[in-house]
Amino acid sequence: TTKRWQQTYIGGETAYDWGMWETQPGKNATESVTVGRHRDFVIHSIRWLHCTQLRWIGNYDARNPGARRGAEEMQKAFGYRFVLEKAAFDPTVAPNGELRVAFQIKNEGAAPFYYRWPVEVALLDPKTRKVVWRDTFPDLDIRTWLSGDNWTAPEWIAIDKWPKKAPKENWSDQPARWGVPPKSYEAKGAFTIKAPAGEYLLTLAVLDPAGMLPSLRFATANYLKGGRHPIGIVAVGGGTGGPLPKDFPFASPRADKSLQYTPELRLDE
Repeated sequence: TTKRWQQTYIGGETAYDWGMWETQPGKNATESVTVGRHRDFVIHSIRWLHCTQLRWIGNYDARNPGARRGAEEMQKAFGYRFVLEKAAFDPTVAPNGELRVAFQIKNEGAAPFYYRWPVEVALLDPKTRKVVWRDTFPDLDIRTWLSGDNWTAPEWIAIDKWPKKAPKENWSDQPARWGVPPKSYEAKGAFTIKAPAGEYLLTLAVLDPAGMLPSLRFATANYLKGGRHPIGIVAVGGGTGGPLPKDFPFASPRADKSLQYTPELRLDE
């Protein structure tokens, strides 16, 4: 098989007017995301084909709580899903000293991210959340963070209608799983810190090169409004660094409408 999915995105249409659509994936988009056997069938399709998008299935009834829950589950299968598994860093740094940062990512989605966007490491003022210092990992290519591969293939049955065959209603009698499970990817960097003495929030972010602002987000609860992910506290020139406080107030990615491409225009002001 070719590995086209590793170089370009794959998508399609969830058509509700041909083949055995009433059997799978259901009579309409709401049924596809709400009913478990239909939702599982679509998720199997996403993973088997390494889909980034499917049209028409987004036309589900968003007023239906069950449909919303099912759509959220399905969305996690589409495209990339970069789960931030762990992070490590130097808790204290001398002025103009070196800060070492490492983190581990696993792509639990179905496809990679297809652009070489930079990954930022930054120090933020803990009160204002303004950036005091930032840099990017110089040799990191997030396009290499691949998902799993070789998802269980469907078992085909003959049908009277075009295209004369269709996957079994339950996809396959074999266990559905990755033949090649997703692996963890580790990134490391060492950075010269040019910041006034003090204690700062250490954050990670993936930047959109159009404006060098945070855009792509990791799958983690560690989130700040604006798209950065706090991973700890760094003390420069004295003080106490280390893990975030247990009661650290994270923001909601869902509620954050502040992400943008360029710094000139603020949508949240």
